[in-house]
Amino acid sequence: MSEQPFYLYVAARFGLTRSEARIAYCVMSGDLPRVIADRHGISIHTVRSQLKSVMSKTDTHSQLELALLLLINDAKLIAQTPWLRKETT
Repeated sequence: MSEQPFYLYVAARFGLTRSEARIAYCVMSGDLPRVIADRHGISIHTVRSQLKSVMSKTDTHSQLELALLLLINDAKLIAQTPWLRKETT
């Protein structure tokens, strides 16, 4: 896998649009929908709509479940991709 932002990996893995993947990544990071809307300059309604789409495509039923799913995939990606592992000295 080439070096790319995690949200692009998420988009490819779950069939999400880039916008949906960014929303999913923000949820994984612990951001609330209002914070996501403010940070990205979009309406809360857009965030909620995209979040519903993400949850449908990932077969999740809550933001917590979505975050856990993405964290598990994040750990798998890090384990498989040497450039993502942090060097410890």
